[in-house]
Amino acid sequence: MKIHRYLTLEQGLALVRGDKKPQDFGVFVLALQSTNAQLFLVTTACQCCGLRGTHFRVQSNGCYKNRLNLYAATAHGEQLLTRDHIVPRSLSPTIFGLANANLLCQQCNAFKQDALCTLSWLREFRQKVLLAVDAKKVLRGRNRHLQQTRKERKALHARVGTEVLLHWLACL
Repeated sequence: MKIHRYLTLEQGLALVRGDKKPQDFGVFVLALQSTNAQLFLVTTACQCCGLRGTHFRVQSNGCYKNRLNLYAATAHGEQLLTRDHIVPRSLSPTIFGLANANLLCQQCNAFKQDALCTLSWLREFRQKVLLAVDAKKVLRGRNRHLQQTRKERKALHARVGTEVLLHWLACL
């Protein structure tokens, strides 16, 4: 996607509310009536993990109208906040609009996929997955530590074995 402009959270919300015009920011064609844009007026935070949007990007994917996307700054860069369908489109493609939309970060939306679940279930599931990933990292680190200890033990045994051999030769 081609990036046209970066906007602060306040500037983007002013655009969606209609307080400002896209031309004020040097953007001439912008889709502001989309469900995504209307969802930003309801909330600017992930409904699952609480990650807050910090800035907007006006982006183009080659179609006629540019899109206004909300991003959150994280420790690892930035993360796109996306619209999630409460009732997945794969289960009911006829339910449209703001009534079937939640704002989720990309990570939470990836956890949910096309499941029909509540936000409380999704929060618990996300925590379990993240704890499992953290536990795996801890075990990986522990195994690395054990490998280092084995190497140190082998080196110590080699050193002690040499000392014992030298002591035995000295006694002859």
